[in-house]
Amino acid sequence: MNSPNSFIPPLIIMRKYGNISCGIGSDIKAWLAPEVMWLANAFVIYDPDGSLYADHASTFRDKNFNLATINFTTPNSYNPILNICDNNGVVKLTNALISATTGLGKLGDVNFLINETMLLNALISYIHHEAPKNEQNTAMLTMILEHMIIEDYQDGYISSVDLLFEETEFNEPWHTAVLLYNEFMDAVGDSGDAMRIAESCLVRLAPFKASKTDISVSSENMILANLTFRNTALFVMDSNADDNCKFLVPLMYSQLYDANCKKSKEATKIHLA
Repeated sequence: MNSPNSFIPPLIIMRKYGNISCGIGSDIKAWLAPEVMWLANAFVIYDPDGSLYADHASTFRDKNFNLATINFTTPNSYNPILNICDNNGVVKLTNALISATTGLGKLGDVNFLINETMLLNALISYIHHEAPKNEQNTAMLTMILEHMIIEDYQDGYISSVDLLFEETEFNEPWHTAVLLYNEFMDAVGDSGDAMRIAESCLVRLAPFKASKTDISVSSENMILANLTFRNTALFVMDSNADDNCKFLVPLMYSQLYDANCKKSKEATKIHLA
């Protein structure tokens, strides 16, 4: 049988050390059945309404595949912060969040937007590197931002977050998150301006406090790297997803790609050792 790759609208096609094949929406129907017959890959299937899962899940089960679903229309276990692979993943998550949400900055205020990006990069990086797995979520990010905001602010006030980064810098001066936070503080000038940026970042995170979305970005159970093994099929559903979490779908694909590349490199090193 010839490979059907030419008929796949690809997000990821890697047939070695991970083997993930992806398709998009209804186009997948044309090639899914013959591709499933190979059953030698790990599949990521964009299945907006769940119909492909209903039609083909039993085929995968008959061949001893592990099945997983991410349903962006109901509470689920996809957590973008926990699934960051490296520092580039921090930047990708921040950029996705900034692009998909609205803060308090005036339209066209580039400096304000840059400062928001710098702060989110620093805080997400800190969570990624320092927080325990069960705290690597948007709830922790929200809590840190809230600790930067003081109602009775006075010039020269040092927040608990400032102290946190000072302690981290004392122990590890070249810590990535410390360098990013110091760059942010140098840009904004003082804690008062930093507080206004933090307030804007909280506004960006506010939509994710809605029950459905909040659970999906706070739970720690779905580790995308675990889905890059052979004989795994992941179905991604989002037909009735809240508009606030639509951006999580392409972000999830990007993180899955990063996880697959990382595992491929690790497997290559083992193979060559």
